[in-house]
Amino acid sequence: MTNSGPGHSTSPAHYDEILNAIFEVSENFKVAQWVIKLHRKDSIENFRNVLVNFPAHEVKIITSDHPAASISIYKWLKGASCIITGASTVAIEAMAVDIPVITMDLKEEYCNVDFIDQLATIHVKSSSELNAVVNNILNNKPLYEQVFQNSRNYAQKYFYRGTAKSSELISKELLKSAVDREN
Repeated sequence: MTNSGPGHSTSPAHYDEILNAIFEVSENFKVAQWVIKLHRKDSIENFRNVLVNFPAHEVKIITSDHPAASISIYKWLKGASCIITGASTVAIEAMAVDIPVITMDLKEEYCNVDFIDQLATIHVKSSSELNAVVNNILNNKPLYEQVFQNSRNYAQKYFYRGTAKSSELISKELLKSAVDREN
């Protein structure tokens, strides 16, 4: 799971619900290794309620001061079955390496998130939906092929690589600007 914590687009109450849903579903799928990597602005203090509700949890929580926190996100994604997020840009990085992305919005707080709007993620609105999606992904059920295709298309457009070199594009723009000024 990657989330930025409460604040920017997630209310504290929503963040609490998201964490509770994840910990609840993790109880049903102990065969999977559950890892939550906290964003630098997030704090273990935000987990106070969920840790009380799930004292025997097996979720590994990596705080921003943990030595592993500085490892590249792409190394974190290597070997992941999927990621769970709200509206984090980590979703796009996961899409770039063909990792399924589950977005969670339990209180309908995320508006105008392009990758959600373009159906490039498996979007869930309840813990029961999350439970079903995790089950399907872990059991390799091919239910989300259209979402995965949307995800690949989104990432390809987002990380577009042209045939021209950057220096060529810059020189063309400079020449065009010079011509435009002369006219």
